[in-house]
Amino acid sequence: MALDAQDTIFPWYIVTQLPPGVAGLVITAIFAAAMGSLNGSLNGVSTVFVNDFLRRLQPGKKINTISGRLNSLRCW
Repeated sequence: MALDAQDTIFPWYIVTQLPPGVAGLVITAIFAAAMGSLNGSLNGVSTVFVNDFLRRLQPGKKINTISGRLNSLRCW
């Protein structure tokens, strides 16, 4: 069986060659790694936002108050 593109070999291998349980674990591991990378990026962006913008806009307030309000907003 010929594949159209080289980047399709890994998904093809997972679907056709691995048993169903192992294929599910491999796909889950891929999603977990992607979510971990996204989580690190969002954490970095929020740190930059708080330190660079909020501290300059509201210099008299404690940063714990600001970050607590942001966490409350994020939960909504």
